[in-house]
Amino acid sequence: MIENIQNISNLCISLSVIVFGSSYIIPLIFAHCLADIFVCKTDIKIHHFFVLLFIVTRYITVQIPYPDESTIISTLLNTEISTLFYVLNIYLEKNIKRPAIGDQRSETSDRRPAIGDQRSAIYINKILFITTFVYYRLYKYYNNIVNNPHVYNNIHNLLQKSKYNILIYIGLYGLFFLNCYWFTLLCKIIVKPFLKQRKTLIYGVGHIDAQKATHIITSYTLFANVIISFFIYYRNGKLFSIRHSLDISGVAFMAIHSYYYHKNCAKYLDTNESIQYMDSNIIEHFITDKGGIHFRSFCCVLTALNRLIDAIPSIVSYLANSLCFLLLLLFIQRERTKSDQEKISTNQFLFTTNILTCIPILLDAAIVASTTNEIHLRFNVVTITSIIGILLQVEPFYHWNHVIIHLCLLLQSAALSLCIVHQ
Repeated sequence: MIENIQNISNLCISLSVIVFGSSYIIPLIFAHCLADIFVCKTDIKIHHFFVLLFIVTRYITVQIPYPDESTIISTLLNTEISTLFYVLNIYLEKNIKRPAIGDQRSETSDRRPAIGDQRSAIYINKILFITTFVYYRLYKYYNNIVNNPHVYNNIHNLLQKSKYNILIYIGLYGLFFLNCYWFTLLCKIIVKPFLKQRKTLIYGVGHIDAQKATHIITSYTLFANVIISFFIYYRNGKLFSIRHSLDISGVAFMAIHSYYYHKNCAKYLDTNESIQYMDSNIIEHFITDKGGIHFRSFCCVLTALNRLIDAIPSIVSYLANSLCFLLLLLFIQRERTKSDQEKISTNQFLFTTNILTCIPILLDAAIVASTTNEIHLRFNVVTITSIIGILLQVEPFYHWNHVIIHLCLLLQSAALSLCIVHQ
């Protein structure tokens, strides 16, 4: 009963956006979110919270200038277009696949395979849902709001007038990150038949070991970071500065140790079924790889901070990286002294080591992002870093997930370098 009411409400909102496309339907959205937040699922509660936060903040504080407000409102409303196909998918799955009266399989199954036009309707609707989701909730949202400097500049001016306008940022960005999270879940469902198994079928090549292939690919990807940083600094006349050369050195140091670690892992898999991180052939390269990440992060901070007043953030970065790396070494040493029965699982080991690595990296990214005068560049760093965190948590691409993370690291490196040159 409740689910039917929710779907009808969502359908009404989606159709209203398509037909009217006006901010006049915002009260309808507000009423829906306010009522539904008490009975919906957790991720939908978070969605409703961000929507309510933005609407309330928008109407109780200084108004956003009209052109930017129109861009923001229309972009937010258009995200509901994909909801139409989401609701239709629920209807199609429940009704088109419902067993017919007298169907012999109805006693053992509550659904029968859809055939012909029925199956086509389901597939077409799913394609439309994914297409509109990517276009409106990710592409248009990113271009119109996340990467729009005019929007940020005007909202930034509002922040100087009212301290509560920071909530606008939280609402807008919270919705975008939630859309990114939902997209990774969609990707995980779509690629599951193809990428979940370790032996992945590549047409024209045959079955390959996805885990080994991942380590081979990622052993080279971070060298592109050197090229990216080199190009950005060269294009902005910063290449021959000692300060900016420090960042390139940090990037190169990280790339070299990443190469040796992943190359060694690929070689290890030639004679072993899975990677045992406590093995002496692996753990030494694992430690130097993590050390390279911390060193590159600290070099990036030193490059971004060029004034005496910036000494405190530099010290904080150094202490955070040093402390977390020391804790990492102590954690590994403790695990190596345990018996096989006492050792934690591989997933738990990677989770703990990733946390100890990510904490100072997040701090350093925030420090570097705060040094630029271009507000949208700051949020690009926040966006890419958050997407990396989502990928680590959801793992939508299974054994190939680390390849995607490395590609995101290239984007993060570019965003950090742009923050440094636009100070």
